[in-house]
Amino acid sequence: YAAVLITVIKILASYFSGSLGVLSEVFNSGIDIFVCLVTILSIKYSSRPPDKDHNYGHEKIENFSALFQVLVLFITSAYIIYEAINRLFINKDHEVKVSVWIILALLISMAIDLYRARALKKIANETKSSALEADALHFSVDIISSSVVIAGLLFTVTGISKIADTIAALIVTIIIIFLGYKLSRKSIDTLMDKVPEGLYEKIKYETLLIKGVEDIKSCRLRSSGPRMYADMVIFI
Repeated sequence: YAAVLITVIKILASYFSGSLGVLSEVFNSGIDIFVCLVTILSIKYSSRPPDKDHNYGHEKIENFSALFQVLVLFITSAYIIYEAINRLFINKDHEVKVSVWIILALLISMAIDLYRARALKKIANETKSSALEADALHFSVDIISSSVVIAGLLFTVTGISKIADTIAALIVTIIIIFLGYKLSRKSIDTLMDKVPEGLYEKIKYETLLIKGVEDIKSCRLRSSGPRMYADMVIFI
């Protein structure tokens, strides 16, 4: 419901202002609705217990969900870049109308996003959920982007710069791409079973401390959601 409310607010603000920065916010919030549905479905599937076909459980579906969210963000960013180039070099006379109500609409959406981001980040840390972490990142990006857009609108309305709104939209896009890249790298590392730094040595060390264990022939680790599985062959 929060995502729908924010999207409606930003659609109205974008329509009455003609701002590319606010339009980028509309895309962000509109995607939130779709992303929330994807997250709900992925978490529901990942909660299934291990079975004979999925011995390590179903948690990795959340990493695919996170990658899908990043892909959608990148597609949105590409459109914003295209529109920004158009306004900078082709349609230079595009007028941006700014009012107190448009600024207020963005501030309200920022307050809602701040609450959502904090709540999701807390739950993501407790459950080690990649999907919820991606959602929290998405809402955090929305807060940052809204701040940049407001700054761009203020620069425009005060006459400091006519292209401030377009530049703000480009800055938002760069932030989205950077944070999306970091999240995608983390999800890909999990899907490729990359072992967290130092964990391999720690598990071998702790295993050798067990009475009766003489040596370790092989040790393989893989993660699935919040769980870490160890497949070991030891000498006793």
